[in-house]
Amino acid sequence: WVVPEARDQGFLISVSEILSSHSRPLVIFLSWNTFDSDGNPLWLSGASTFSEFDSDVEIELILVEDGEFLGTKKANRTVVGNIQLHVMSCAKITAQYELEAIGLGTDEIALTRLFNMETAGFPCQDYETRSHH
Repeated sequence: WVVPEARDQGFLISVSEILSSHSRPLVIFLSWNTFDSDGNPLWLSGASTFSEFDSDVEIELILVEDGEFLGTKKANRTVVGNIQLHVMSCAKITAQYELEAIGLGTDEIALTRLFNMETAGFPCQDYETRSHH
């Protein structure tokens, strides 16, 4: 996922598959690769749960830093804000973020899917369409 005007950065958003009626709640993982106010790389990530057919989910954003390339050292993690995702379609999401703790403010941005993939064997379609198959 990308913000078209924001070059060289974006979001990885992964959602657990609906395997059966016993696999709820669903889990969403988000990784935001962006830059801080000084232009340094910034990696924020988080995970949350949600119910099938929900169109909104809030995720705490965790700053991941001071790691080691392919090493065993555990990186430092600090909660620095949150992001509220509102799914408008399988190709469009609006995101409201709050990152005051690290000086990046609060705003709403529109995310666009960079490319389309099949989900659980179905091309990009809404939940309702997939659940009736």
